[in-house]
Amino acid sequence: MVLARFYPVLGGTEKQALLLAQYLRKQGTELFVVTARRQQQKAYEELGNIKIYRTASYFSGWSGSLIFMFSSFIFLWRKHRHFDIIHVFLAGSPALMAVLLGRLLQKKVVLKFGGAGSTGDIATSNKSLLGRIKISLLKKYISSYVVPTQEISAEIRQEGFYPAKTQHIANGVDIEKFSPVSAAEKTLLRQELKLPLQHLVLYAGRLEKGKGVDILLTCWSAVCQQFPTAHLLILGDGTLLASLKNRAMSLDCREQIHFLGTIQEIHKYLQTADLFVLPSLAEGLSNALLEAASCRLAIIATDIGGTNELIGNGRNGLLVTLGNSQILAERIVFLLTDEQERSRLGTAARQTVAANYSIGIIADKYLNLYKSLIERTSLDTHN
Repeated sequence: MVLARFYPVLGGTEKQALLLAQYLRKQGTELFVVTARRQQQKAYEELGNIKIYRTASYFSGWSGSLIFMFSSFIFLWRKHRHFDIIHVFLAGSPALMAVLLGRLLQKKVVLKFGGAGSTGDIATSNKSLLGRIKISLLKKYISSYVVPTQEISAEIRQEGFYPAKTQHIANGVDIEKFSPVSAAEKTLLRQELKLPLQHLVLYAGRLEKGKGVDILLTCWSAVCQQFPTAHLLILGDGTLLASLKNRAMSLDCREQIHFLGTIQEIHKYLQTADLFVLPSLAEGLSNALLEAASCRLAIIATDIGGTNELIGNGRNGLLVTLGNSQILAERIVFLLTDEQERSRLGTAARQTVAANYSIGIIADKYLNLYKSLIERTSLDTHN
């Protein structure tokens, strides 16, 4: 597995890579991770039974990317007898390195795309000439493209990627760790975590432009006017943290808004909540959304690609129009008021995830893909 960042950095892509690696190792698959080495990080360490090699990066920006491309290429070239497949995450510069190495070593290369739209792999690559050249090389030489959503599949197909090479494999979630708790356990958890014992609405994710947290704050006063016992928990960090805190302080309901920062044991906080809200303007297939659904939370989310592939409006959650804070407030109040509907939607969300998005199901799909590529390599060799 090759990706620019890995544990202890845990964004969406990194979380999925770690979760997949952990499950594959439990099933006996031999693998190791190659990632960029940051300051004060070890060149090699083991996380459980996962071997992590960090090669030189040194600088940030394009110079750091070039150094990582070169150092990871040299490392994998020397270690070429120890792997059959290169699985690279995101269509960034490491994918270009993987393509070149794959061609020289006759190794199969799997590329997992991360997102679509203005912040997706295709749009960001097409902003520059070098990015467009990179996309043309990936299109031609990658053995298999993995897309977690139909939206990404449509986008890369429109870009000219070969449908026959495309595999739809969604993101996965650990349904054992992210599991529902009883009402009594929920109360005990709230006491343990020193959270309000009243109705809790939770957002988890990065505090960045496009995540819609500003929209959630805009609607929160209206929520509190109709439902005075509601509290909003905001989990996560990002460049907008200070401005969002300042905005919250200007609201009359500021005492009912809690910024909790980066949380390691996020499953415990999800298990305490009554409702999960994801007001994003763009998403691939959100880890936080999968985790909330797995914890049997009722979900309100923006009607956007990726999200609406998991959540069916009225079936296992509620979808709202992009950027509409008034409708968002109305939906939050509706579900806080109707405990029975919250329970119905949460139960349906949990069933959806258990049936389709459990990491065991997702990892098996990757294993089948790896095996098919190895078999194809064997056939190519004999022919």
